[in-house]
Amino acid sequence: MTPRLKFFHSAVLILGATAATGCGPAKSLDSQPKLTFQPSNVSLAAHDLSNLGDVSVSSDCNLSTDPGVAISCLKSPSGDPVDWVALQPDGSRVRVVVVGSLNVDQTAKLTISGGLPLVLVAMKDMTVGGKIVASAALGTAGPGGFSQNVSFLVGNGPGGGPAPIKDAGPVFGLGHVPGISAGGGSHCGLGGTGSAEVGDVTAAIPAATPGYGAEDLRPLLGGSSGGAGVFGNSGAGGGAVQLVAGGTFTLGTYGTINVGGGGGEGGGELNAEQEASGAGSGGSALVEAHAVKLLGTIAANGGGGGGQDGRGNNANDSLLSAAGGSDNGMSNGGAGSAGAGANGVAGLQSGYGHAGGGGGGAGRIRINSSSGSANLDGALTPALSTGCATQGRVLAIGTVN
Repeated sequence: MTPRLKFFHSAVLILGATAATGCGPAKSLDSQPKLTFQPSNVSLAAHDLSNLGDVSVSSDCNLSTDPGVAISCLKSPSGDPVDWVALQPDGSRVRVVVVGSLNVDQTAKLTISGGLPLVLVAMKDMTVGGKIVASAALGTAGPGGFSQNVSFLVGNGPGGGPAPIKDAGPVFGLGHVPGISAGGGSHCGLGGTGSAEVGDVTAAIPAATPGYGAEDLRPLLGGSSGGAGVFGNSGAGGGAVQLVAGGTFTLGTYGTINVGGGGGEGGGELNAEQEASGAGSGGSALVEAHAVKLLGTIAANGGGGGGQDGRGNNANDSLLSAAGGSDNGMSNGGAGSAGAGANGVAGLQSGYGHAGGGGGGAGRIRINSSSGSANLDGALTPALSTGCATQGRVLAIGTVN
């Protein structure tokens, strides 16, 4: 089991200002709405939450976690959201957005992007009938995830995938120098290793990078990128999202939350030192509420590793693994993690002698409720059986993160 990361047990520090409350005397913080539990990683204290609106997302909505970027799609006639940037106990930053209640319609999609993880709080209920997308797209990381776009370097992030190796062995056909493609990023699950190209490869294939993070997602961390091949742009890491509801959190039958990793870039064909990239690992999805009803799917899968002439696929928001890239129609990039498989698949040497990059490892999912045993009729991928998805109780009021 991956060791828990150490961090400072200090109160959360708040950066930035709260939303204005309008004219007239300030309202007492004692009279504003409060949660019956302490959210992980952040504190809501010292912010005026008395004028929050109830938000319904009925069409596609884009939310950036970058400080200072407006969050106009979560505005409501009954009140605006309140947001700020906070420090987690380990000193890393997150963007916090608070609304009264939140409903994402079945036909709507809330897409989250930016450099910071997101903590989205509904003081009342939160219902997700549609999609929440905080996943990586090829070399672009999800919110709080890591990316690498410089060729022949190890992936970025705590679980960045191994860099490819330009082997010094004898030349093989058409001036090709045999080597080893890049490995996939790790998180809770391990990234798949790259594979060796045909020929006299003298270097050993690098082992997968160790996993990282705590099962309770304190702190909230994004996924790591794979190692970068000849064309750079390894698969980026999935995002990190914490969804908090003071009442009931419901993920509808057709609802999905995706924090998956990106697919790795492909390599080249029979040219010297053209190794493929590894895929990104899945990020983190933390759900906290008094009661949790899960009918849809929460996915923190790894992306597919690059093939010799084709990109790997981005992680799916389902139990289906992301396919690796191909080599002249033959898939040789390692598949990403999914379902009961927490680790990415190693790249393959194709029938043409080319090497594929490794698939991305699984991220982490955590469900916290008052009972510690939520209604999980939907799907978690990675599955509970992997240890990368877990349940627990919400923190008591007064708990120091």
